[in-house]
Amino acid sequence: MHEMAIISDLLDICTTHAKKHNATKVSKIKVDIGRLSGVEVHYLKECFLAFKDGIFSSCELECTLKDVVIECDECGKQSTLLQNEFKCHHCGSLKHRLLSGDELFLASLELE
Repeated sequence: MHEMAIISDLLDICTTHAKKHNATKVSKIKVDIGRLSGVEVHYLKECFLAFKDGIFSSCELECTLKDVVIECDECGKQSTLLQNEFKCHHCGSLKHRLLSGDELFLASLELE
């Protein structure tokens, strides 16, 4: 379960920011998770509950799933993929580039 390593790294990053801003508490962590990132949100939240203590003891983890968006190399239009069918919704081309959907990043952090 790589979600444990992700939470460990995330809390390290948040601790660094908290120290930098002289915060004594982290009240909310928001992360954006692309549907293709390979991260299971429910496992991430379970790991977070197991790891949270100290300045994170009352912290909330908010996860936002991000859709897969491609841009077609043929027609130049963007498509949001709702299924694992990687083709342009406008012209049907299979030639495209991924614009979003594989990301995992810290979107915001609330400190006290």
